[in-house]
Amino acid sequence: MTSVRTTATLTGAALRIGADLLLCRLVKRRRGGFAARTGRSLRRAAVRCGPAFVKTAQLLSTRVDLLPAAVCAELGTLHDHVPPIPQSKVLPLLDERLGVPTSSVFATFDTRAIGSGSIACVYRAELLNGAQVAVKLRRPGVRRRLERDLRLIQYFTRWAARMPAFKGIPAVDIVGRISAEISAQADFAREAASSVELAANLAGVPDVVIARPVAAGGGKDATSTDSAALGVLPERGVLILEYLPGVGRVKPSELPPEIAARAATTALRAVYSMIFVDGFVHCDLHPGNLYFSSDGAIAMVDAGFVHRMSDQARRTFAEFFFRMGTGNERLCADILLTTVEVPDSTDVDSFRAEIASLVRANVGLRSRDFSLLDFAQGLFDIQRRHGLFADPEFVFPLLALLTLETAVKTACPEADFQQEAMPFLVNVLFGRDRVPVAT
Repeated sequence: MTSVRTTATLTGAALRIGADLLLCRLVKRRRGGFAARTGRSLRRAAVRCGPAFVKTAQLLSTRVDLLPAAVCAELGTLHDHVPPIPQSKVLPLLDERLGVPTSSVFATFDTRAIGSGSIACVYRAELLNGAQVAVKLRRPGVRRRLERDLRLIQYFTRWAARMPAFKGIPAVDIVGRISAEISAQADFAREAASSVELAANLAGVPDVVIARPVAAGGGKDATSTDSAALGVLPERGVLILEYLPGVGRVKPSELPPEIAARAATTALRAVYSMIFVDGFVHCDLHPGNLYFSSDGAIAMVDAGFVHRMSDQARRTFAEFFFRMGTGNERLCADILLTTVEVPDSTDVDSFRAEIASLVRANVGLRSRDFSLLDFAQGLFDIQRRHGLFADPEFVFPLLALLTLETAVKTACPEADFQQEAMPFLVNVLFGRDRVPVAT
């Protein structure tokens, strides 16, 4: 009976969400009070429904090619600051997951969560050999709930995709990709392997630290992708990671200007290396996952939301960024046209002219004058008006940059997003395998 009631509640909420999204498509007023009210309604409904809906809404907030900017802005305010697992239940749950008493693995374990999300909570602990670690503990039953809710979301997406208002939108494909990304965030074995890969990829970028998995037996940091070496039983929902000393929630505004500028540049170079060199991208570098240190270094944690770009997508994105940085307006438009299906009704010449105008207005701007969010919204708005919808392969690297933008602009208003990318783009597009990063 409880399951039936839960399903009925979720169905009602999903119908409300679908109705709100349909109104967004039917009503032409994409700005102003209507869009803002719709965004608030969507946000509240997602929170009521639980983690799968919250995370879907978070990812939909990046799709300004599909939804009004005001709706995306409202959905973008969603954060998984949720109550932690009750302290009295933490150690029994950990004993069950480990298969042995917690005291046989940890010298100390603080049951007060230092991080609490909809999928997992994070705790500070000390291994028997004295190593300080962070322990990520998946919430009980969350994988089953995610899968159930995602099936419901996909069902209603298939239903909505048949409606005239959604004609031409690859809604089923988009939600399918989003669902896969959300499911993957509950897979700790994947996250452990991703942390190792990111650390190896960014080893050549100075002052970047990645929280890597640690073997529970007290050995050195895990460096293989063998799940047995990556923390303790990640398939059971326990992942042990390095605790990064000296890494705190230091705001860019609290750092001396020269240190803040260095940290901002380091963060940009790290993200550009992920996007343009490796094609393996940490897409969730919000302030809870990206830390600034007082010496100008940065630290990245929580590799649960990563995306692997195809080689073709990586080079295409690099080509677009390079042509934009050099002011080649026509090629920017042509590159975009290769990434989407172009309906016969599309006025290609008009599309090219609008893209050229957007590129001219943004080329060469410094951080204080350049808004990546405004540029992305302008880009997707042009595509939407011409019946074109962004390739998800373009959306994920943009998401990584968008989540980073506020921190960079705050830390260093003079940072040049476009110029900092140039050494990476030149090397990637013109023959070198790796990008030497100047210190």
